[in-house]
Formats: sequence, C-alpha cells, structure tokens
Amino acid sequence: MDKEHLDKSAFENYKISIVKGGGCPCAGQITRAVIELSGDISPVMPRMERLIETCGYISEAHVAAFRFKDMGVIAERHKITITNAEDEVKAKTVMDWLKNTIDGTTER
Repeated sequence: MDKEHLDKSAFENYKISIVKGGGCPCAGQITRAVIELSGDISPVMPRMERLIETCGYISEAHVAAFRFKDMGVIAERHKITITNAEDEVKAKTVMDWLKNTIDGTTER
C-alpha cells in the first residue's frame, strides 16, 4: 500500500488520558497512557508490522503490539495504549515517532 493513500489523520487528532495502577493487584503502580484516536487506524496496521521490527499484528482482531524503548504499545482500531508512559510528553513522543515511522521519515 502506497503511503500517499494512507489516511493518518487519526494520529494527529487524539485525546490522551494517563491512568495509574490497574484493576487488579498484580498491576501494581504501572502507569499507562490511553490514547483515544479520532479515526480508525486499522488500514495502517499492516504497514506498522512491516516497518516496526518488534511489531506483531493480528489482522482478524485489528490489533498491533510492539515495544518502543521501555514502553509496551498496543494499537487497536480507535485506541492506543502505552505502558510505562507516565505523562503526556512520553505519550506524544511515541505518537510522533509512530506517525513518522508510518510516513517513512524515521529510521528503524
């Protein structure tokens, strides 16, 4: 799929929520960023799998997962969850890197 045909607007229009801890005691004090996207990113997920070395993609579920530095990233159609992203700055850094990677402007 050519990159000029990809709609990446959902990577520019999003809302970040920072969540501390989890619903179970095993989650401890893990902090994660939950990013609600303005659109469906499933069309770019196959490209993510090709460009991001650690990315795994399940096409039937429209879910991609990979690591970025010390953070785990799970991308779903309308949401991206980033573990160990304790603030909006880290979440935005991941989003910028992801957008640039999909655009082909970031080296692997």
